[in-house]
Amino acid sequence: MMSSEERKFEQVLDALAVKEKRAQKRATLLTALTLGVGLLLMAILSYQIVRLNRLKGGLQQEIGTFKQDIATLQRTKEDLETEIEMKRAQAVNVLTEMQADLQKKDVPAALKKASEGLRTFESPRDVKGTVETDKRKINPQGVENDAKTPIDPYQPGFRNDFEYAGHNNTKITVTVRPQTSSRPGTLFTWALDGKNYFAPPPNNKIIFTLDKGKRNPSVLVLFLNFKKDNPGGFSVVVEASDGNRREIQVVPLVGGGEKQRIFKFVIL
Repeated sequence: MMSSEERKFEQVLDALAVKEKRAQKRATLLTALTLGVGLLLMAILSYQIVRLNRLKGGLQQEIGTFKQDIATLQRTKEDLETEIEMKRAQAVNVLTEMQADLQKKDVPAALKKASEGLRTFESPRDVKGTVETDKRKINPQGVENDAKTPIDPYQPGFRNDFEYAGHNNTKITVTVRPQTSSRPGTLFTWALDGKNYFAPPPNNKIIFTLDKGKRNPSVLVLFLNFKKDNPGGFSVVVEASDGNRREIQVVPLVGGGEKQRIFKFVIL
């Protein structure tokens, strides 16, 4: 028979065994609960990540659309600024000539210039005697394009007789050469980026540098003067420091008068 001490010891062991089983069950339950909560959190986080990625993709698409709209508005703004500068240069030239006529007390001539100026302001690209746009497609080498030889938009060169596209800091030289034996008192006046000049520069050379930080596009307006009933005209040579060159012949209007040429220099 077991003694009383052995019986007590066995009872203690049994009690410890029961407690151990309870502890194991509790640990298993806590582990399962922790694992379940972890899996639930991972599922929630995965869903949130997928949702945020979709939201990011939608926002990036909207940002791309906004950037395109901003670029379109910027080009429209630049075109409007160019038109304003052209009209302002035309107005200054007309007012200068009107003042000269009024000083001579030649009111009919002043009124005629005012009328011609108003017609010019209606549509500076469509009125006869202002800008005749070259509708041919010209590549940077000056060769007429066909459908198989498109213009490289990033290649510097002349797009037509009135537009040149070049890189930033390109030096532009415009030389005006009269081709008539009888010259007017002032060969030409000019305006560059809204600033007006009322006398030809030295050697009839206009020199400037394309600067994207200040102006894009740069706009040069030439007001070429002719003597009435005299043949001949002007040769306008546009040269860029990158080697591109073009020579434009300008003939006098019927009955004399001025001939306007507007050049636009776009920075790629």
